[in-house]
Amino acid sequence: MSNLIAVIIGLLLLVSNPTKTEFEGFVSKQITANMPSKNAPGDRFANQLIGGLVSKLASEATQRDNYYLLSVYTVDLAMLRLFKPELPPTVKIIGIGGQFVPITDNQVFK
Repeated sequence: MSNLIAVIIGLLLLVSNPTKTEFEGFVSKQITANMPSKNAPGDRFANQLIGGLVSKLASEATQRDNYYLLSVYTVDLAMLRLFKPELPPTVKIIGIGGQFVPITDNQVFK
């Protein structure tokens, strides 16, 4: 019985392993959510535009290690460190069960 449960959990994790496209959406949402907004329609549009652009740049600087049940995303922050030197050189984020969990300091999204 416990083997059956382990197989079911493994299959669920395999099916819900997030893709790189889903990771781009996660980064875009994080950036947009942490940008200052004055609630004007133009501000929200600008924040979404900037969030989308930065997520594309982050995607280009991201390496995905697929372990089938989960993925580890390593983002190289060299370009962003030009503007914010206190950022770490890289950020690692685990994608598991359709969710993303940062495993390095979460100050990147603040």
